[in-house]
Amino acid sequence: MAARPHQADSDLPPDGIVGRWTPARKEAVLALIHSGEITRADALRRWKISVEELDLWFTAWRKRGRNGLKVTAIQSQGRLL
Repeated sequence: MAARPHQADSDLPPDGIVGRWTPARKEAVLALIHSGEITRADALRRWKISVEELDLWFTAWRKRGRNGLKVTAIQSQGRLL
């Protein structure tokens, strides 16, 4: 497996349904997709994420970085978008 220069493997959640998505875990997944190391489809399948949820994460990440990925920031998405 190729080294991930931007994300530590420990930031990645285990495969399957994730019980708690921390901002660091969300950011690790988004960075992998952004860098082209995995596709969006692979991430959706691997971590059982909905398309809508992943799109919301990307929007929040682009606007506010990791702080935008906190649950409270995502819940107030009307002001975020």
